[in-house]
Amino acid sequence: MENSFQTNLNTSMLQLRTLVDITKTGIIRNTKPQGSNFTNDEWDFKRNQQRNFDTVSQLLGLRFQPMFVSCPSVEVGDFNEHSSVKIWTLLVDYEREINLEELLSEFYNVPIVSGLCEDVTTHSFNKDNIEILDKY
Repeated sequence: MENSFQTNLNTSMLQLRTLVDITKTGIIRNTKPQGSNFTNDEWDFKRNQQRNFDTVSQLLGLRFQPMFVSCPSVEVGDFNEHSSVKIWTLLVDYEREINLEELLSEFYNVPIVSGLCEDVTTHSFNKDNIEILDKY
């Protein structure tokens, strides 16, 4: 008997842009393991960057199962009223219809770890430091 199971994955993509440092470092342990080449301060810094990435991942997960197309990239550009600032960009695939305005509102006032590589001082996501665009 032939297996007729097929996966028909119809995905859409969104682009999340933010002034918050959401660098994915892979540092998920709170304490530095013995033998690590990082200093305690370097470890904490990279852990805090990962915390911000984890926050974004969890917020996206409130609406859908995010499939990350790539790790966040950073470039200098203009964002809202800010010019020549670092902008982190993340591309995410998703399988179900979502309302991007509702998704964006989930981010507002959620605290982040600040004082990393950002050019703008903030302590939470807000309309001035994050945007979500439909890519296709």
